Amino acid sequence: MASISGAADLPKRPYYYRMSKAAMNMGLQALGADLKSQGVAVAVVSPGVADTAMHVSFRADYGVNNPAITPAQSVSGMIGVIDKLDQTQAVRGILNYDGTVIAW
Repeated sequence: MASISGAADLPKRPYYYRMSKAAMNMGLQALGADLKSQGVAVAVVSPGVADTAMHVSFRADYGVNNPAITPAQSVSGMIGVIDKLDQTQAVRGILNYDGTVIAW
């Protein structure tokens, strides 16, 4: 929901949620640039579409029926991505829980 370049392929709403995520991406990229000289890697890691109450509500509100993973799969994947994180990966885009990169 936070990818600007992928916006055409996603449901158009909820606008407020999408804008807040895009702003978060910008803020974290700026923070990462500020901390790079200190050896700190700052990245955006997406949990993917996890089967949570929020996902159920989103499906009901917007009529989207996309497949979801379990919360445990999401967390396990994010831990694996974070374990391998370095400054080079942190600036490539949104790092998905499965290791793929989602374009900004």
